[in-house]
Amino acid sequence: MDRTVFPAGPRTAEPSAAWLAAAHDDPSQAHTEWGARGVALLPLGRRFDAVRIPEVLVRAALRANGTVDGPMLLDPGNGMYYALVPPQSTETWACALGTCLGRGAHLGVPHPSRLGPPGAHWVIPPCAHEPSVLATARIVRELIELGRQEVEGAAVMPRQQCGWCKEETGQPVKVGLIHGGSGGGGDVHACPGCVATHRLLALADHPADSDGTPRRVPRRS
Repeated sequence: MDRTVFPAGPRTAEPSAAWLAAAHDDPSQAHTEWGARGVALLPLGRRFDAVRIPEVLVRAALRANGTVDGPMLLDPGNGMYYALVPPQSTETWACALGTCLGRGAHLGVPHPSRLGPPGAHWVIPPCAHEPSVLATARIVRELIELGRQEVEGAAVMPRQQCGWCKEETGQPVKVGLIHGGSGGGGDVHACPGCVATHRLLALADHPADSDGTPRRVPRRS
């Protein structure tokens, strides 16, 4: 991903910062948080949604010359990349290996001038001249699929049996836990097709009080 067409300094980042801060009920709060720690907690679903992608998939895709057409940041704390996509992308998102976060969720967003560690930073910062230009959901899905192919080809991602269709899959999604007993414990996996068909929620996205029982994505009212 070529950074040369994107801003690098605080001055050229100011238009992007103003645009991002406007996602907050109180934009001045975002600027205060940036000044204090370089990262502001911004609500999603207004100006942008965000697709959360495991680092292993993004790095594999980039090694295979994958591209992203909009802003993307990395949070080393949880090993996840976040691509900013248009608001309401959650309504049509259908890729089990990446989670689209929207209204009701928040994201720690670094100041646009923050292009390296420590902490969360931009891999591709917003464009200074057109900060509203976001990544397209299609390109992000293609990046994830390319990463999956590269990882699977390298035999990094093990095959698992889907708990619904009972077929083996090289794209397992952990959707629950089997609690210990006479047969011991373990993980419950599903293939991407069954995740989409049965609207299964990835275990990583379960609420904090979850006991690991597989859940479905709530339907929008």
